[in-house]
Amino acid sequence: MKEEEDEEVKEEEEEEEEEEEKEANANSLYVVLGEYDLSKTSGDEQVIIAGELVIHEHYDGTTFTNDVGIIRLVPSITFNDMVKAVELPTQMGLVAVGTECITTGWGATVEGGSSSNILQKRPFTPPPLHPLHPGTRRGGAGRGGAKGRSVISGFTLHAFPGLQWSLVTLKGTSNSAISQVTVPVVSDSDCRASYGITDIADHMLCAGVLEGGKDACQGDSGGPFVCAGVQHGITSWGYGCARPDFPGVYTEVAYFVDWINHHSA
Repeated sequence: MKEEEDEEVKEEEEEEEEEEEKEANANSLYVVLGEYDLSKTSGDEQVIIAGELVIHEHYDGTTFTNDVGIIRLVPSITFNDMVKAVELPTQMGLVAVGTECITTGWGATVEGGSSSNILQKRPFTPPPLHPLHPGTRRGGAGRGGAKGRSVISGFTLHAFPGLQWSLVTLKGTSNSAISQVTVPVVSDSDCRASYGITDIADHMLCAGVLEGGKDACQGDSGGPFVCAGVQHGITSWGYGCARPDFPGVYTEVAYFVDWINHHSA
């Protein structure tokens, strides 16, 4: 009996530690809404401390499966001309192949380079590749070589980085500006032909052009992929940036709407 009681106490302590760690991780973040150029203060910004960080229980940092999460805010958001809601799809309301969508973020505009100072929509310039060096797999928080997780900073807030939506940043982010580019949705079969059958899960969405030159990049992970005002994707991972035959890979939101709604209640 004593051993059982000790085991129960240990489990409770571990649960408390997990909750404290979750709260500490959330409190180390803040979001900035209404932002455009991170190097300037316009007066339109709303700075809000994160209250809780919810990570998908089946997230895998090696495969980037279930690459989705929620940041809950303690204060409420004030919606205005600079901070507006973005619509989510319905559960399993998938976007059609070939649909032109906009991906947005404060990441690099040249692979391995620095970001721009103002919001722009333009092609991306990939670096020349050595024939024996296929490039680095980008992913996680910075879409760089190191693997980490990307966090949805706005689904449950219905406010996400973008020219027409709220602009969200995380404390410690090195990016200083936001950019956007329009890319078409690529079929799962074509994407798997590029990356491999097992690398592209059903709940991933690919977008880009065969010849390369348009893509999200390092520092864009967690950002939105929006089609006709509906956020269908979250920037997740890929090989390099804007390389031919390697489209960007996004978490497909339509697979997680029920999960988002459940954890937003």
